[in-house]
Parts: sequence; structure tokens; C-alpha cells
Amino acid sequence: DLCGHATLASAAVLFQQEQDVEEIIFHTNTPNVNLACSLAKSSSDESRHSNDAQKIAMLFPWKDTREFIPNDDDNTNPQFDTVCQMLSESFSITPSSIRYVGVGADLEDILCEISMEAFFTLPTQEEVNYAPMLNQSDDLYTRGVILCCDSSSSNNNNNNNNDDDDNEGIDFYSRFFGPKAGINEDPVTGSAHCLLAPYFASRLMMKKKKVKQDGMLLLRGKQMSDRTGVLECALNVNDVQRSDHADTEEEECDSGRTVRIVGSAVTAMSGMLH
Repeated sequence: DLCGHATLASAAVLFQQEQDVEEIIFHTNTPNVNLACSLAKSSSDESRHSNDAQKIAMLFPWKDTREFIPNDDDNTNPQFDTVCQMLSESFSITPSSIRYVGVGADLEDILCEISMEAFFTLPTQEEVNYAPMLNQSDDLYTRGVILCCDSSSSNNNNNNNNDDDDNEGIDFYSRFFGPKAGINEDPVTGSAHCLLAPYFASRLMMKKKKVKQDGMLLLRGKQMSDRTGVLECALNVNDVQRSDHADTEEEECDSGRTVRIVGSAVTAMSGMLH
């Protein structure tokens, strides 16, 4: 299965041991999904030979979301109602705070965008009611619940309680809850950004400063667990332009698109078992 931390740590060790290797490919249990890793350009040659932090670039599969359309006078959506009820019981999120509700095309994770105010007043990990998430059928989702918000109004938000310097350049905030997978709240979840980065990419296309000369759109996400963590993501602009949330099965199953996620790793301990 996809695991950002395990991939990042394994790649960092292998790059230190195999000095001439430029790319490492990990095979996963997911059909037709392999993770290619390389040293990020910002990592110096010296860091490869030492215990200094190494920046590793990992190519994760792009995941689109399918929206659960809110109810109106003409249509009712039981999935939308189910998720809203779960969010209310688990996090005390009100319907007026919800901006978007959807699920990954692979049915692994629910993605819910909420208002900035609602996000920064979410309960702590210990206060969350996990039972409603555990009780949901696998027909709705199989792994976790992603709560997120756009950072565009963060400078005007007084409930943030975070150092402004730490939040500079952040495009979106998130938290990941996975009681179905045995993890109440995950500190930093690389695989969740396979959904988060494509979801926020379209609206960030208008910020030209986010597009590099090589045609890559840059995004920075901050996961607001107790530990917190920042993930640097890059997506091909052409992929973003032809994907504004998947509407067809062909788009959802397109395996040619990737999300480039950069993380840092430090060797803390080494030894030998006999």
C-alpha cells in the first residue's frame, strides 16, 4: 500500500548506500502503481554522503475526487447526507461550514473542504468522536477522512493561533483521520496529498507565481496535527488544465498523471543485527 513516510525513509537510506543511483522505484500492492524516487535538486551532493537532511522527490499517483452533490429541491443525495451527519457527530461541523464533500475515485478517502473558521476550531485528536467514522460502510469509503481548508483567508483569520512565519507560502491546511485503518489521526499523510494537491490545483492556477518555467504548478500544504508537517507538491500544468475534478470513468482511471511530493529525511540511527 502507499505510505509516504516508509517510502521517504527507505529512499533516503538507499541513496546514501548506493552513491551512483539516480532513481529508485518501489513496487506497491496497488495494481499498476509504482513509486519513483529521486534526490530533489535542492539536496546537495554532500548530504548524500552524510547524516544531513536529504530532500527526496517522490512521484505519487494523481487521484481525482468525485463530488457528493448537495441536496436541492429536485435531487436528494443519501451519500451527502451520510457524510454530513458523520462530520457533525465526529467533529461538530455544521452544514453551513461545508464547502465541498467528495470521495477519491478509488473510494479510499473522503475529502471535505470546510471554512477556515471551522477548520481551526476542530476538536483535538483526543476530543474527536471516532465511532461514526468506524461505523460507515466500505461502500462509502474504505480508509480515511480528510478535512481541509483554503489558506487564502488565513491572514485575516484570528483563530489560527499559529506563527505567521510558519504559515508563509502555505496554500492549504489539512488533517487526516483514519480509524478504519487503525490510526485515529495521522501526523503527516503523503498519500492524502494525492487527492489534496489536484483538488486545490485548479484555483491556484490563477496565481502565476506558483507556476515555474518548466510548466510545473507548485503547492505547499500544511497538515495541522499535533506534530504538524509541510509537504511540497508539484503538478504538471497541462494535467491540471484537463482535470477539474473527474467527471468520467476514463479520467478517474487515468494513471499517467502524477503528484510530485518532496519530503526531508535524516538518518537518526544505524546498526547491524546478527
